[in-house]
Amino acid sequence: PLVGGCIGSFVGGALADVASTEAGRLRVLAMALMISLPLAFSTLLLPVPWAFLGFLFQQISGEMWPGIIMASVVDLSTPKTRSRIIALHYLLTANIGGFGVLAVSYLTTESYLSLQEAMMIFYPGMLGLGLVLVLITAQIVEYESMDCDDIAFDPSMENLPTVCLFW
Repeated sequence: PLVGGCIGSFVGGALADVASTEAGRLRVLAMALMISLPLAFSTLLLPVPWAFLGFLFQQISGEMWPGIIMASVVDLSTPKTRSRIIALHYLLTANIGGFGVLAVSYLTTESYLSLQEAMMIFYPGMLGLGLVLVLITAQIVEYESMDCDDIAFDPSMENLPTVCLFW
């Protein structure tokens, strides 16, 4: 986790700088989560030597989010509220992450699920939920940056940007 996380965080920050728009940064994060999701499943399902290799690459792609999220938070917030939003981000990340450990231990000690099944819910399952939320947020941010009302009405809707069709 140390090597993969450091490489992923550095690469995520570099890619966030390349994708200069807020929606572009979120789409880079969605791409990293799409790569990370099957690798997280492979970590739990493959035999031991291959599981560690899958985990290394999952850490590289899955740990891109800190750099991308911080760049997105800085871009999307006003200077007056930026420090409060960053503090709220760290508070929620630490608390929700801590509750995941408690939930896995509760599900396994009460014999509801095996450890592997509980980890499937809280490891790749939460990555998938995060992917869906990032894609929704990217769509909203892209819509907010566009002015769909100024686009001339076209009854065939052939010339509208994709984001305007959803709203």
